[in-house]
Amino acid sequence: MPDYYHLLKDKKVALVGKAGYLDNFEFGDLIDNYDLIIRVNHYTLIKPEMSSKIGHRTDIIYSSLQLEDLELLSSELTQDLQIFVGNPATHPRREYFERTPFNCKTTLINPQTLEQSKILFPQGDGALMGTLAIMDLLNSEAQEIFLSGFDFYQTDSPPHNQQYEPELWKKYGGGGPITHHPQEQFQWFLTLRDERIKTDPYMTQIKRKWELDTLGYTVVKNLYTDSEMEKIRETSLKYLNQGMGEYSLIRHTSLENRVQAIPDAINQPELFPAWNTILNSQFFLHLRRILQSEELCYCHNSDLQMNRWTVGWHRDHLNPPYQKYASTNFWDNDQPYTNYRFALYLQDCTPENKMGLTVKPTSHLSPAEQGTERYLATESGDLIIFDARLLHQGMTNPPQEFTLDRMSYFFNFGIPSRICTEHAQGSIARQCQQREESTDSYTMIPEVAKLFRNHNIEYQIEVNE
Repeated sequence: MPDYYHLLKDKKVALVGKAGYLDNFEFGDLIDNYDLIIRVNHYTLIKPEMSSKIGHRTDIIYSSLQLEDLELLSSELTQDLQIFVGNPATHPRREYFERTPFNCKTTLINPQTLEQSKILFPQGDGALMGTLAIMDLLNSEAQEIFLSGFDFYQTDSPPHNQQYEPELWKKYGGGGPITHHPQEQFQWFLTLRDERIKTDPYMTQIKRKWELDTLGYTVVKNLYTDSEMEKIRETSLKYLNQGMGEYSLIRHTSLENRVQAIPDAINQPELFPAWNTILNSQFFLHLRRILQSEELCYCHNSDLQMNRWTVGWHRDHLNPPYQKYASTNFWDNDQPYTNYRFALYLQDCTPENKMGLTVKPTSHLSPAEQGTERYLATESGDLIIFDARLLHQGMTNPPQEFTLDRMSYFFNFGIPSRICTEHAQGSIARQCQQREESTDSYTMIPEVAKLFRNHNIEYQIEVNE
């Protein structure tokens, strides 16, 4: 075991890279709260004006032993530095490293980590230093590993460089990971399932987008506070208890016949306080980051359900008899599918009560893909986002016993496209038929229309029979 692992044992550590997106955020306070702050390559004394973005101290440095890094490590290096961890490259860098005087302990990276990286990334120059640092921390007994400033060169933004003197950056900055094959390492990172790993909001959204594209779903944890969920639940119960739910879609009974489903729930004025809480600024901020699009549209599909269970596996793209609105091929890989479904359960859905959603990951990739079912255990305040083509089901059997009314909201947003327009037209037709209303009478209530305008959400649409 390397000498520095004892320092990591049972500690909450932050590993900070230099991705360009850091210039747009202020994660400094979040980073500074960790027991140890670890940085990768090119770090010297942090300028005071940068501490709000990247924290103010450095406890450990992981370095690929580039000569420019060693030059940057002057006597002015932050006094907090405890250990300098070098990559034992088989070239003169290592000899230079071993001769260079440091005002802290020096050591070489765990050989086990290096061997592991060679197996995982045998091509080119092997793993990036940031990837090696992540792998090394995973091999340690650190209690929590918070990652910030890593995009694996997947974005176009230049490396975060404002903490360096301009002359040094001009002399040593730039370069590129061309021979490191960063895309492979990015995919490796996305598949990590170690519960110790936490990520900054930007990295979290990158991972959610990958989950949405690859698996067909993602879960945003704790999007809503307890007080917000209480408000949503109280508003919904008040509406349903006043007999507004006369549009029941099923005839089964539970909780003394309290089974209701409200189509076009977003256009019921009594429910607007709930929708105003659900569709808040945080929701749209997360949605834009996850979908990586500033342009968003409402796909005119919203349901409120209480104590309802379903008939089994299904998809929420346009199904008969509403396929007549679809002129596009929802399975055309050359045409991005941009319609997404959202599920908000107003109570905890535990593995025991099975009150939540079960999905078949990857079943959104083709009509023949079935996937292996997975139950999504969620807590009140979590939001599920899934591709509308994904196979899914809710409760398939009435529960033996309810301790409270089981309620959920399902609704659709997407990135403006012909696909979303067609989905919206079909959804409007379906909801109007369920409410025994004409599509000619369909309109957005003023409160919701104003909310969408305030958040720059497209919502205007015409329905042609």
